[in-house]
Amino acid sequence: MITAFGIGASSGRSEAEGSVDFQQVTKDVMISMMLADDAIDDAEIQVIRDIYRQVAGGELSEEEILREVELARLRKLDLDSTLQEIAPLLTDQGKEAVVKAAILVAAADGSFEEQERALIANIATRINMSPDHLQACMAELAKSDT
Repeated sequence: MITAFGIGASSGRSEAEGSVDFQQVTKDVMISMMLADDAIDDAEIQVIRDIYRQVAGGELSEEEILREVELARLRKLDLDSTLQEIAPLLTDQGKEAVVKAAILVAAADGSFEEQERALIANIATRINMSPDHLQACMAELAKSDT
């Protein structure tokens, strides 16, 4: 259940959004976001753990996250292809969940770097989210943060 991102267990979710693939894509997005500014922050790790718990219903330890980071660096994670593959399977709510996860990780360390903004825009483009929809997601999260 992704209730923190506006997605509950109700209808409107595609089968893909409850799948392991969706969980992996969300994790890949969050790991990529954490790597965007070349710094791994404890707050980002905690946000990833919290979001993963909501998306997957299971725990992801700090050690597992750091292992995923190393794997992403070694295999040169091709996030673009992964996102394009899952995009047709996502509802608008699923797209929001992916983008909001990225935004929350980017903002976790207290700074929102230009390379993080660029990656978020690229993620939104790859999953066929309109610029207006992206802005609405960012505004919603900014409003809930105040």
